[in-house]
Amino acid sequence: MEKKAKLVSKLNDIILNFEETSNILNYAILIKDKIILSPSATYLTENIVLDILEKLNLEKLEEQFQKGTIRLLHIEFENDIIYYLKGTAIVRVIVTLQKDQTKSIREKLLKFVDEIDSIAEELSKIPQSEEEEKIKQAFAELESIIDGFEIPKFESFKRLVKFAVQFKKDS
Repeated sequence: MEKKAKLVSKLNDIILNFEETSNILNYAILIKDKIILSPSATYLTENIVLDILEKLNLEKLEEQFQKGTIRLLHIEFENDIIYYLKGTAIVRVIVTLQKDQTKSIREKLLKFVDEIDSIAEELSKIPQSEEEEKIKQAFAELESIIDGFEIPKFESFKRLVKFAVQFKKDS
């Protein structure tokens, strides 16, 4: 657990350093299916992030171009810019900016994603404790027992009881 705490602390330092050096407020980090919003985000919400991902439809773009995985996507509007960055399969970052904030931002964003990516990869490799595994296994067994249990229909159950009582008397 000490290694995990160190990695989380390092991740916090990377995020704070990124915010201080880039002055970017509206960004979201996606690790697997979790969305982590910037603590100082002004208008970016989880719903907006999910909406952006849905509208980008990245899997379809990758399939159409057949060039591999999209690493950086820059979408520019009249006054706003959206950046989509992807590290490994588990880390993605979405950033929204005003046009006047884009000075040398691309390099900072790529460095930021690579740093988060390396820590997230290390975190995902930390083995779970045996106790957690035993608890999960016990819950899985309990769920299988509950799923297999069927409440008997009352009429059938009555007949079974009558038969069992008669069988017991005969023996």
